[in-house]
Amino acid sequence: QFAHIIVTKRISDKFFEFEEGRDGTTYRNPSSGTMVCSDIVSGSFEYFICAQNVTQGTAKPTRYQVVHNTTKLSADTFYCLTFQQCFNYYNWTGAIRTPACVQYAHKLAYLAGQTFQDQIHVNLENFLSYI
Repeated sequence: QFAHIIVTKRISDKFFEFEEGRDGTTYRNPSSGTMVCSDIVSGSFEYFICAQNVTQGTAKPTRYQVVHNTTKLSADTFYCLTFQQCFNYYNWTGAIRTPACVQYAHKLAYLAGQTFQDQIHVNLENFLSYI
């Protein structure tokens, strides 16, 4: 069984919570765990999660698109799994914006890009791990 999920963190969408008080309506960043899975998403299996708690600036959600799913997991299971993975990053005590496995892949790709800037050895050019 396999599920292919595309995680997009560079998006321009922003969500706000509003609160009506004596002074009128105030807008603030959504709280940690805010999930949007209806109204603004496409007809496919797509959702947004604001996993991190933002105290300065504007919170930006992360977009998840399930493009292939042969598992028998429900949509709620996908929501919980991706949200809980945002807490598994060892360099931070709270939630981060993306799941830990995505953050680790990002850091590894950046490290490899910084390390292998020179020409690679001619004997390594045909290995799939260096292409």
